Amino acid sequence: MVARLDTKHEQLMQIAKKEIEVADHLLYMTYPMIKETKFLLAIAGHIITASRAALQSLLEYERYYKQIEAYPKNFAMEISIYRQKLEEKYKFDPKYYRLLGKLLEVYKYDKNGTMRFRRGNKYILTSHDYDTATLDLNSVKRYSSVTRKFVNDIKAVIKNE
Repeated sequence: MVARLDTKHEQLMQIAKKEIEVADHLLYMTYPMIKETKFLLAIAGHIITASRAALQSLLEYERYYKQIEAYPKNFAMEISIYRQKLEEKYKFDPKYYRLLGKLLEVYKYDKNGTMRFRRGNKYILTSHDYDTATLDLNSVKRYSSVTRKFVNDIKAVIKNE
């Protein structure tokens, strides 16, 4: 019997599932014990990785079946392709697009921002232009919840192959 090699989209889906599980564990088990606001950024990082891996999984699935052409490996471009070609095709909830946009913003501020600081129970990220993104426990919980649904919806699409 020959072992089946997973396709790229299946590998990416495994990453997405693992990352959202880690994010949820950190959010609901670890964070309540340590209550450190800076920890929200690490949790958001896992949520961003999960959502991007799920998105790339869908894009690779479409490429595998020759439904889309090669695309740039850039988060903003991946979101754009999702919006233009896949959201309507699979009847995905529009809140997924809004989530991806918000996660992209947090990702950019985290990677390229000039300052990060805590204000009360919120973590503030600033850009070079002093635009801000705010992370608090409720927003991170919302991102996690919607990302979990996004991952599951993409997993359902891929399983129906």
